[in-house]
Amino acid sequence: MTRWKGKKNLPRLGREGWLAFQNQHRGEFFTVPLDGEYGFGRYLGSITFAFYDLKSPKILPLEEIERHPVLFVIGSGIDAMFSGHWKVIGQKPLPPELQAPIKFFHHPRGTDYVGIYLDGEFYPYAGEDLAKMESVNSCDHPLVEERLRSHFAGRPDLNAQRYSVPRELAERLRREYFERQAASGEKK
Repeated sequence: MTRWKGKKNLPRLGREGWLAFQNQHRGEFFTVPLDGEYGFGRYLGSITFAFYDLKSPKILPLEEIERHPVLFVIGSGIDAMFSGHWKVIGQKPLPPELQAPIKFFHHPRGTDYVGIYLDGEFYPYAGEDLAKMESVNSCDHPLVEERLRSHFAGRPDLNAQRYSVPRELAERLRREYFERQAASGEKK
């Protein structure tokens, strides 16, 4: 397969062109270089990528890759695709579970604020389980690759704080949200 082309033209595409570009590449499988082996991912659209819980010394058939569970779905910069660092190896339509809109959280460091990002829009936090969500802040490919290396080596990810809300804050926000919901329900 060929690598992505046309990065310099992206700013001039406009909304319709960007949507067409995404649709052209949506569902593509790609390899992630991991110290002489391969990790595998899939382009979901926009800047959203799924990464499989799979590592291999050789490039595997798409059917074998998609049989493995998705390890995480994150926003990542698309430079690795344009440069060919992550190499496209094929494309198939996305299964329903990878077509569903993905919620991400937005948590500016040093604040107690948490918002939710879904389909290009920001929304107020509404009791979502933040431990099951990823940050809307995109990770550059070296961080993604280090996260995969850590996972496959069975060691803690030292960059985890970049894409998580502190547990205490997440628990407090969730508790406070549901307390407000219960109080407003009693007043009606």
